[in-house]
Amino acid sequence: MKKNAISMIILSFIMVFTCAMASPDIINLEPHIIKDELSIQEIGAVEQLIQSKVIFDESSELFSLQLSKQSETPTIAKITLNLVGMSSYLDLSELDSNFDLSKIEYESDDNNVAIGFDNRILATGVGHTTVLIKYEDLYQIIDVTVEQEIPVNLSQLLASYNDGIIPSSSGERNKIVERAADMVYLQWRPTKNLRGWRGFTFTKDKYYWGIPYSQTWHQVNAAGFSSALNKSDFYDNYSIDGIAMPKYGNDCSGFVSFAWNIGRKTTYNFYNEYPWMKSYADLQRGDAVVFRRSGSGHIFLIIQNWVTPPSGSSYNEPYVVAYEQTPNYAQLTFHTYRQLTNGGYKPISKF
Repeated sequence: MKKNAISMIILSFIMVFTCAMASPDIINLEPHIIKDELSIQEIGAVEQLIQSKVIFDESSELFSLQLSKQSETPTIAKITLNLVGMSSYLDLSELDSNFDLSKIEYESDDNNVAIGFDNRILATGVGHTTVLIKYEDLYQIIDVTVEQEIPVNLSQLLASYNDGIIPSSSGERNKIVERAADMVYLQWRPTKNLRGWRGFTFTKDKYYWGIPYSQTWHQVNAAGFSSALNKSDFYDNYSIDGIAMPKYGNDCSGFVSFAWNIGRKTTYNFYNEYPWMKSYADLQRGDAVVFRRSGSGHIFLIIQNWVTPPSGSSYNEPYVVAYEQTPNYAQLTFHTYRQLTNGGYKPISKF
């Protein structure tokens, strides 16, 4: 993700005002500080930011697969995502019931702009790239433009914003969001190149936000990752079934397990062991949405649920703001109800 400008501003501030750090390669920014109440000015700032920045392009919410044989001229779909953290989901309603979603492969020309996984294209940074979608001997090209970074004050305030749905006394929900934010906003710097998920490279001496994505048994939260940086095997090449990944990190279900402060769960556990809510409108801060299909799945944590978008917004469809462990690292993301429905996500709660 291209967060260098924001990262360097904050890093400069910290280097001037901070006398010591636990490790030269870890910076715990902790911008998530949860308050019982925000001031009128802060609430207004959140609403203004969301009104002006979080505007979904309805034409890019879902995209259709139009696969071609490699001998033919490929179909190119153009997608514009307004903000880093937004996604365009594959429109599953147009696919044949025999279509095997598990066989879809994604290749991005620039993982720092957009990546493909779990039937969606996710914006990871500002810029332009193409994502190649493969299905057996068929393929399609997705032309992706990402327009804006997430404003740093929006990232900081979203976790604290209380729209009245969640009582300010809901301490455990706030703790869930804090634990998730620790994993999303942990900034770290590898001292040598680290091989990431499916060939992504965390470059030596470059600062990154968020715990890396990994499906190993060495699942770690923010504190565990900070500690792992000093381990002798931190940079060891690691792979499972031929898929490269960092040895230390977490996957989507590990991320939510840490946030909920429970034993290790998989998407199968979350999908089958927690009752489904009746509606996305019932989701509160600290809840989650999960899908499970063909032996695989995905889950992410809700930090804000806009059942009714902010007053004055030019976008009228309800959406959620989430903390999510994605390839290649944990980040803040946005999803409309329509996208969640299309993706087969079920709303669940720890409570």
